[in-house]
Amino acid sequence: MSSVDVSATDLKSRLAEIVEKASHGGRYRVMRHGRAQVAIVPVEDLEQLQRLEDARDLRAAARSRKGAGKARPAEDVLRDLGL
Repeated sequence: MSSVDVSATDLKSRLAEIVEKASHGGRYRVMRHGRAQVAIVPVEDLEQLQRLEDARDLRAAARSRKGAGKARPAEDVLRDLGL
């Protein structure tokens, strides 16, 4: 599903409408100075993103445990964690 761009100024006057539409599946990118700053999405989208991040973190932790006792450069650990 695609998103709709809305300026921060328009968001102020249309907040109730945008929240209502987002609660029914609408997705919005809030633009400021021509750049996307934040998104307004259905809570189900946020929960799915959190589940995906949690799963990624668990995989990274499992890989880390396999290498327990071996030193690894901090850069490798941060990269594995997506940081």
